[in-house]
Amino acid sequence: MDQAMHFNQSMEENGTTVSRDLTAQTSWVQSLEDTYFRVRPGFSGAFVGTGCFGIIGNILILIVFTKMGFSNTIHMSYSALAVSDLCCVLASMVYGNTAMDVVRRSVNEQTSYRLSNMFGGLPHLCFSRVTALLTAWISLERCLCVKFPTRVKLMITSTVTKVVILAIFLLGCLPMVFVYIAYRFEWQPDPRTNSSTLNLVYDERLGVAETFLILLGVVYPVVSWVTVTFCTSVLVLQLRQSYKWRKSNTQGAEVSPAGNHAVTANQSQQQKSTKENHVTKVVVMVAVVFLLCSVPVSANILADLIIPEYSIDGTLRYLNLINGMINVLFTELNSSLNVVVFSVSGQKFRSVLFEILSKGPCKK
Repeated sequence: MDQAMHFNQSMEENGTTVSRDLTAQTSWVQSLEDTYFRVRPGFSGAFVGTGCFGIIGNILILIVFTKMGFSNTIHMSYSALAVSDLCCVLASMVYGNTAMDVVRRSVNEQTSYRLSNMFGGLPHLCFSRVTALLTAWISLERCLCVKFPTRVKLMITSTVTKVVILAIFLLGCLPMVFVYIAYRFEWQPDPRTNSSTLNLVYDERLGVAETFLILLGVVYPVVSWVTVTFCTSVLVLQLRQSYKWRKSNTQGAEVSPAGNHAVTANQSQQQKSTKENHVTKVVVMVAVVFLLCSVPVSANILADLIIPEYSIDGTLRYLNLINGMINVLFTELNSSLNVVVFSVSGQKFRSVLFEILSKGPCKK
């Protein structure tokens, strides 16, 4: 009898513990939901504000590089990066507006969420991956130019650069088309209003959409991040070696009794090295900004892979949504700050930009 009483008491304690755990979990989920709805308008406003700056900045980048010309292949890559950044910023602003319940007045919550993803979230995701792949290409191109300067000029021509840029845009945007195929509008009965409403429905039977989402969510970010990290490390080491070489040559020129021809050749080589280093510094700065802004995205992808409940349908749904808005904001910052990077690091870009801003684009 004592054992039975002890067993019943143990069961009651276990039931109380489970009940407390469920209550604590429900309370925590509710607090995440409340936090999400409180911070969502602030994030939406940040998307629009940052987007306005990004639109102006990327348009200025396109104007400046068009005026500088495209004889240098890296100018083509920078211009393509500005186009991708511009599309990414515009998609972020659309995502921000739909997140502010602009369309929810005429459709239900589920359709509003899907419209937000379809016209804002998904294009933003695709063009952010295009930006990442273009950044990886720019870093790789510059890394090859530093290591193999004579061979690369013959390999990476204007035609090759155009083909690579076109391929990157196709690889980034093609998944968006296949995901769109899985969406369709259909009329569904609404018992509350005793009428039919037009809803956006996702067809889960088309598994091809999930396959392409894996490309956007895992493959493209990992490939671009690894490439940019490796190439940036090589470029930083090259800059340090170049700095030591210039310093030793400058000291040698001060004490060397060599003739004018030797001094002139040395100065010409130093000027060429300085010019190449300026280009490398710009690429490194663009890559560093990309890496810093991609840290939240990488952490979110890792959490999505190792935590089953961290998904749009799991118990950590609202935490996933909050971190998703943080990812969008950081990606938008990456797409908006390049005009600042070019202005600070690129001397020629800065002079052309100041000339355009002082005289105006319509004045000669």
